[in-house]
This record gives sequence, C-alpha cells and structure tokens, in this order.
Amino acid sequence: MRPACPNESDHCRDLASAQRRIAMLEDKLAQAAGDAYRGLFENLGVGVFRLTMAGQGRFLQANPALAALLGYDSAEELMSTPVSQVYPDQRERAFFARQVLQNGFVADFELPLCRKDGRTIWAEASAAAQRDAEGRLLWIDGILTDVSQRRQAAEALRQSEQRFRGLSENAPDIIYTLSPDGRFTYVNRAWRRILGHAAEEVLGRYFIEFAPPDSVDDYRRLFKAVRDGKKTLYGAHPMLHKNGEVRHLAMSGAPNIDDMGRVTGMVGMLKDMSSQIQAERALRHSEASLARAQKLAGLGNWELKLSNSRLSCSDEVFNIYDLPRRDPASLFGEIVSCMHDDDIDYVTRCFEKAFLQDEAVSFEHRIKRHDGQERVLRQVASVLRDDRGEPISMIGAVQDITGIRASEEQMRLLARVFENTVEGIIVTDADGVIEMVNAAFCAITGFDAAEAVGARPSILSSGRHDAEFYQRMWRSLADQGHWQGEVWNRRKNGEAYPEWLTITAIKDKSDRTTHLVGVFHDITEAKRNEERITHQAYHDALTGLPNRQLFNDRLAMAIAQAHRGGHGLALLFLDLDNFKNINDSLGHAVGDMLLQAVAQRLTRWLREEDTVARLGGDEFVMLIQGASDPDYIMQVARRILDSMSQPFAVGPHELYVTASIGVTIHPHDGHDAQTLVANADLAMFRAKDEGRNNIKLFTPAMNAKVMRRMELEANLRKALEREEFEVFYQPKVELRSDKVVGVEALVRWRRPDSVVVSPDEFIPICEETGLILPLGKWVLEQACSRAKYWHDMGFDGLNVSVNLSPRQFQDNHLVDHVGEILAQTGLAPHCLELEITEGVVMHSVDEAIETMNRLSSMGVRLSLDDFGRGYSSLYYLKRFPMSSLKIDRSFVADIATDPDDASIVNTIISMSRSLNLQVVAEGVETKEQLDFLRSKRCDQMQGYYFSRPLPARELTELLEGLRPAV
Repeated sequence: MRPACPNESDHCRDLASAQRRIAMLEDKLAQAAGDAYRGLFENLGVGVFRLTMAGQGRFLQANPALAALLGYDSAEELMSTPVSQVYPDQRERAFFARQVLQNGFVADFELPLCRKDGRTIWAEASAAAQRDAEGRLLWIDGILTDVSQRRQAAEALRQSEQRFRGLSENAPDIIYTLSPDGRFTYVNRAWRRILGHAAEEVLGRYFIEFAPPDSVDDYRRLFKAVRDGKKTLYGAHPMLHKNGEVRHLAMSGAPNIDDMGRVTGMVGMLKDMSSQIQAERALRHSEASLARAQKLAGLGNWELKLSNSRLSCSDEVFNIYDLPRRDPASLFGEIVSCMHDDDIDYVTRCFEKAFLQDEAVSFEHRIKRHDGQERVLRQVASVLRDDRGEPISMIGAVQDITGIRASEEQMRLLARVFENTVEGIIVTDADGVIEMVNAAFCAITGFDAAEAVGARPSILSSGRHDAEFYQRMWRSLADQGHWQGEVWNRRKNGEAYPEWLTITAIKDKSDRTTHLVGVFHDITEAKRNEERITHQAYHDALTGLPNRQLFNDRLAMAIAQAHRGGHGLALLFLDLDNFKNINDSLGHAVGDMLLQAVAQRLTRWLREEDTVARLGGDEFVMLIQGASDPDYIMQVARRILDSMSQPFAVGPHELYVTASIGVTIHPHDGHDAQTLVANADLAMFRAKDEGRNNIKLFTPAMNAKVMRRMELEANLRKALEREEFEVFYQPKVELRSDKVVGVEALVRWRRPDSVVVSPDEFIPICEETGLILPLGKWVLEQACSRAKYWHDMGFDGLNVSVNLSPRQFQDNHLVDHVGEILAQTGLAPHCLELEITEGVVMHSVDEAIETMNRLSSMGVRLSLDDFGRGYSSLYYLKRFPMSSLKIDRSFVADIATDPDDASIVNTIISMSRSLNLQVVAEGVETKEQLDFLRSKRCDQMQGYYFSRPLPARELTELLEGLRPAV
C-alpha cells in the first residue's frame, strides 16, 4: 500500500489533462503523416501500385507516376485497365505472382510491360504481399521504375566490350593492361605469337618478370614516372621471349585515371621491332648494291651473281617462298621451281627487259610454295654494271602482296555490293551534303544520281514529321553514332512512302564525324501485309467479324468506359440450335455459308457503336453499349431471335434455323469481361435446356449450380487421391433355394465430414470428366479382391457383379485391365459378372459385340442391366454373349398392382428362358412382388426386401449368419 499523496486529486487532474493533450497531438501527427503520405504517393517520381492478381488482375491503387510510365492519361484510367493488358505474358505474370506469394516479397524484379500505345518497356519492380491476420492475401503493394534505358545502355556496353575484345584479340600487336602495382590484368593473343607465353601464363605476374635482368631498373623508373607524373611513355625496350631470347619491342603506355585523379592502372601496346632492328642493322652493314635494292623494295632483298648464278638473299625471301636456309648454289633453281607455270614466260620477259634498260623493272607474278599456298609477289629488279658497262649482277627486292590484292578485290566486291544491293544507300559529308547514292536509291526515290549528289536529304522530305522528330534523330546521331526508325519520305513524283532507315556516323581516328551513311528500304508492301496480318489476327477468317481476342479488347474498353461514365452495357450470347445436323447432312461448305449469312443478319440488327463477334463454331456474342434496362435489352434479343426465324437462302437450299440467346448486364451480372461472357454462356445453355429458340437472362442461381458442379468435380479428384470411396455390396438371392448366390458391387463416396454423396450426383460428373476410368478400375479391383476373400472363407459359390459405365466399356484397354485384375486377385473369371446397359451396347453394335466376345472368351460372365428401358431388339439380343439380364426396377415396382407392368415382366422372363438367359429382378421391396416373381419362375432377385447394399464387413457378418450350422 503506497503512502497517501496530499495533492493526489490535483495530480490526477494534471495527468488526465496531459494525456488528452498527448492524444490530440497524436491525432494531428497521424493526420499530418497521412497528408504527407498522400502527397508523397501523388508526387513520387516512381510508379507506386497496389493490385490483386485474381482473374486478369486489377490495380487497386496507382499513382500518377505509374500512369505516366505506362502511357495512361490518369491513374484512374490505369486502375480501370486489367493487369493482364499491362502485363500480357501470362506465364511471366504467373511467375511474378508466385515469387511474391512464396517469398512474401521480391526486389529488383525485371518484367516486360505493355504501355497503352502498345510499346513494350522494361521495368524494375519491388513488391510485397499484404495479408490479413489469418494469413489470407489482401493485395500486393510495390513500386515500378523504368529501366529500359539502363538495359539499352547495358546492351550497348556489352556490344562495345565485345567489339573491343574482337579488335583487341585480332590486333597484330600486344595490347595489355596493368594493375596499380604493375601486375598484368589483360593481354591479347598477340603476346603468344610475339613472346611465346599463353595469356594465362602472363596474367597476375609483374611486368618486370619478363624484362632482361639488366633492364629491370629501367622499367621501374618508367612505371614510377607513369604513376607519379601521370605521363604517357613511348620507346623501344627489350623483353624476354619464353625461349629465353631477347626481343626488341616498341612500348607505349598510359595511366588509367579515375574521377578522383587517382591512377588505377595502366594500358598500353607492345610492337615487335626485332625484324625492323635486324633490317636496320643489315642496312648499315650491307654492301652498296644491297642498299640500292633496300631502297627500292624495303622487304626481301636478293642479288644474283651473273658469273656463277649464285643467289644471295635476306631472310625474308626464304619466308616469302617458304624455303629452308641452304647452300646458295641451289637456291636459284628452287626459287625458279616455285614459279607458277602460267607466269614463267612473263617473268622471263621482265628480267630480259631489265637487261635492256638502265631503269629498274617492276612486275607481279604468282608462285606455288611447298606448303601448297599460292601467293602473289611484286618484284623489283635492276642490273648492276661495271665501269665498262658490263653486267655483273642483278639485284632486286620482292614483296608478298597477296593480302593487298585480296583487299583490293574486297574493295571491288564492296563497290559491286554498293551498286547492286536492293536497299537504297546514301552517303553525305559531315554537313549533310549528298556525295554518293546507289542504283537502289534512284529506283526507290525516282531521283537520278546527278540530281541527288550535291543536294541535301531534305529533297526527300514528305512534311509528315515535325522539327522535334529530326532534332531527336540528330541528337541520337551525336550521342550514339547511329539512328534507326521508320520515316515517311516522298518520291520525285510526289508520292509519299514509308521506309525503314538506318543512319550511321563514320568517324576518323580523331573521333570526328566525316561522313553519314543512310541505308533504307521501302516498307510500303510490308505495312500493307502488316495491316492484313493484323486484320486476320483480330477477325474471324470465315465471317469477317471480330474474333474472340478483338471482342475481349473491345469489351474491356467498354467496361472501363462504363465505369467512368456510370452507364451500363449488355452481352447477348447466341448459339444456333441443331447446327450440327446441317453440317452433317448438307456438308461443312453449306454450314460455312450459313454462318456467313447469320453474321450478316446479326450485323444489320446492331448499331454502329455495338459489336458482334464470332467466338468459334456457331457461337456469336453481341456487345450492346449504353444499355442497362432489361426490358430494352430483351426487346433487342427478341428482334434478333425473330430475324433468325426467317429462312436463309444458302445456295440451292432454303434453311430454317433457330437460336438460343443468353443475356448478361453490366454491372449486375459481372464487373469484368471474363465473368460477363461466362455468365452469358450459362444463360444461353439454360435457354437450350428449356426448349431452344429461347432467351434467358442470367441469374445467380445458374452460377451457383455451376460452382457447385465445379466444386464437386474438384472434390472428386481429391477423393480419388485420399481414397474416400467405399464399395458396398447388395446380395442377389436365388428364388428357388433362397440362397445368396451373388452380390452387386456399388460404389459410395463418404466425404471426410461423414456425408455420403449419392452416386446419382457424382457418377455423371465422373463420366463427363473421365474420372470414371480410374474410379471404375478401382471398384473392379476391390470387388474381385473381396470376392476372392469370401471364397477363401468358404463361400466359393458367390459371384460378384460390377457395373461398367459407357466410357469404361468403350475404353480400348478394358479387356486388358480385366485380365490383369483377375490375375492379380486370383479370382476365377466365371465368378465375375460385368453388367452393361442396353444404351452402351447399342451405341456401336459391332464394336460392342467384339468387346463382349473377348470378355466372354476369358470366362467372364456378362449381364444386360436395366433391360426394358432401352431399345435393343431380339435380333441383337441373340448376338450378345450374355448370361443374364436384369429387369429394371421401374417395372418391378408395380407388378403387384399394374397389369401392364406385370405383363411386361412376365414377357421378359418367358423371353429370357427361351434364350437360355438367367433373369434377375432388381428393386424388390415387398412380399407381393417376391410372390409374383416366384410364380413366374424368375431366377434371382435383389432389393431392400432382402437387404440393402452393405459395407464389406456387414455383408461378411450376413453371410456368416446364413451359413448352415455344422
């Protein structure tokens, strides 16, 4: 207990007052924070969104920056646009949503988005999933940033790096980069050719490791000068080859300097000067005769002594002819033997000419080297004479010009390409004056080369582009060195035409633009084809009406306009009644003409602002804008239905058709396109169910029924996995002995909540979806296994009957499955009876008989189920390998009170006896019914009078109770 405070009441009042002031302050701060948040949200430079990915997705919130990023006029317009329209790639969209939901958030997630104008941009998203207290997803919040330019810059950088690496790796000289401490960070392939090391043997090692020992200090001084003085170095310096030889290289190097002025490394080149230095030394020590030849040729030098035909030459001559260094006495003959056969006479005449004149003779010829290569050489030769003018030797120089000739041929080829390419080419100087055009330019534009050269490209201007367009073009050329895009130009005759133009700036070594090259082609026909393709992509090929894709686009736009304008719209889903009969009886060609006629008639009944589309087959859908009054919409639908009742003249035929129409109204029957179309489709099917040639407005009950069916189908698939099904067995009693001689296997579905679903409710869905195949196989396995179990207990006379659905009976693998199950369970085939309805076997009689014969040959017994309700004849009944037939319960129910039913049952029993078939009456529930059947000598019965269907365990107890006492 605390001590009393003399001023406690005053203190409490002060405390309460302070608390009220704090609460008021918190309210003001919260309001200020909300206003600040709204201001930040509206004025933030990046896109902010809140969306749901359900269906086609919807933006719940979006700020102006996001709308501008995606090309919309306002955030409201964007919020009325489905996310699927902005993010159209469904797989990409699903992957994004999956990442957010699995991880709770994503960061820096790049995704392609479609702007309102159709252009694709790349954006970087960071998003987080927002959930309620129970963990259910509420929405996804996030931000978007346009990274298109960054991606373009990255791609340009990658291409630039690729071009640099291509140039560097193919450069004839060594290119290298060094780290700040002098270690190699890059060398190109030329290092191996010049200094013998592979690149991986060089990287990471110091530069001075490759210098001769007496040059290490010189290199250290050089690199210090580069680092400290930030100088560029030039000079010739020795380096060690991998084999230990000293090579002389011309070295250049420059520092890499970052934005802070720090040296971050060095880049440079090494050029092999060994050959040049050797040549200079040879030049200084050569005789006067060789000095003259060196001046003439500068490469391979030779001298032929005329007195003894001895040839002396420089090392380069051996390289040119690919000859080993050997005795000069035989060298002349070997060189002559390399001459091309077709050039020997020409070379001889050239040398003879050198003897007849005092000037040097220059000529070209071909040789065939020992390595198989054919080379082109240029020779320069002259005669040395003594004081008396007598010739004493011939001197000369030789050069391999194969590469030069190849380059010249390449230039000639480029010239031919320039003149003969189908694309127009225009070359201007840096100021935009045309210097050259090719033949395609003249053919496309109509201007002669003489008219174009000296003029400016503005002679082609169509006037369709404003000044801003050309300013952007020139900015791109200045910044990036190229521009490409679609341009409308004008031919000489005044005709405007579209072209795809690429302009590239040609720069000199100083990076100054010297020329501009434009390459273009006329895309007039391509645009026409594009328009045709676009029309084909969005219109039905048969009727010319909008197809599903175009209709969905128009419907989405109409819904957005309806949201903004507060008005309604209606959908009419029309399907022709019994159109298949026309196709089957008169052929698809007549059916196609009928669909075209229907399309024309529907179009006449709609306003210009409305849309009629063909979704496929004989399904049409009509969009009526601005309509929300059900009475008006039903009047329109009735007028359309009435118009369909008029005959259609299709070729020689006069056809009468009716239609069923389902109607939905926005927003009462759905807020999005998918829901409206689906509900209209449901209403159309209800119109068909109620007699066709009918109109039905959509009601929520229709959708509830469909949802119930979809839910049931989903639960059925899970039930198979969870083994929620159970097989019950109803006894068959032999009336003559009152013994249980067989059981019928009946499947039941017991859900986890213990609710038992009626087979009448789930079997039809299994049949439609194909689930009946795995379910039916499972029932057959269970029934055969349980029957074998009862046989092992001593009830060896007990047969088991299993119903086959239509889809099971038509399954190509049915007979194989039955054989496999009998083999697995060990049940004797004659103890299995398969029950088949009349409708199944009469669907395709010959195939049915073949299947039944295969089953019967295995020893399996067959029974015709629900006899009397179908339409089988005695003729076919004779052909069926049946062992028994079952009288349908509808006849048995009133045999004691209805003479007609009693007569029918009596006739069936008599007929069966004449065909040697056992008769089983099903649905026996009273003693009177049993007495009647006994009196007519019916073979067997089953029904509630004896026993309802029982689980396997209870039936086992029943059989045990009926076992005779020992």
